[in-house]
Amino acid sequence: MTHFQIMVNVIMPQALRNIMPQIGNNLIINIKDTCVLSVIGVVELFYATKGVAGAYYTYFEAFGITMVIYFILTFTCSRILRYWEKKMDGPDSYDLATTDTLAYTSGMVKFPDPKEKEDK
Repeated sequence: MTHFQIMVNVIMPQALRNIMPQIGNNLIINIKDTCVLSVIGVVELFYATKGVAGAYYTYFEAFGITMVIYFILTFTCSRILRYWEKKMDGPDSYDLATTDTLAYTSGMVKFPDPKEKEDK
């Protein structure tokens, strides 16, 4: 295999499987932290909600809707990431090797003694 094939077919799947939880957590944290941008003055969901709530004096309703939108965003992202992680884990029915097949060829196997059979 070439270096590129090794990276794409061997290294990258293992690396992605290991870093997916952290990337997913950072995505969800970034979604939740966008409301910090309203302090800077960037128009985003929380900043727009403050404007609507102040204009119509419906603070509870406006922030309730915003809360639901943030919940839907984070919940959907976490479910998609959980599904993707499970897909990368593979099937639950792996056939685990419980015995060492090489032990049978290395002389560790005790063959029945023919004299013991004659004594019985």
